[in-house]
Amino acid sequence: MAMKTAFEGSPKLRQKAVAECELHESKMSPKTIRNVALVANTTPDKMPYVICSRLMNGLVSGRLTYEDYRKTITSDAPPPEVIKVIQGR
Repeated sequence: MAMKTAFEGSPKLRQKAVAECELHESKMSPKTIRNVALVANTTPDKMPYVICSRLMNGLVSGRLTYEDYRKTITSDAPPPEVIKVIQGR
């Protein structure tokens, strides 16, 4: 809850978290990037930004917890509620 509040009140903190997430996501293999892009309904070159910004928006809106966010960027199998956020639904 504290992280949600911090992200809500600090656009710079949100930008930093999205940038760090993008860096992590961009290090995936090209095949993984293509597959994640398909799930997120975006192009491979835009995938890191799209999913990271959607995850951050999900966190700020309360649809995801910070724990969900952390698990998602460190896991190969996000739960269904995270998939929905990644897909923009």
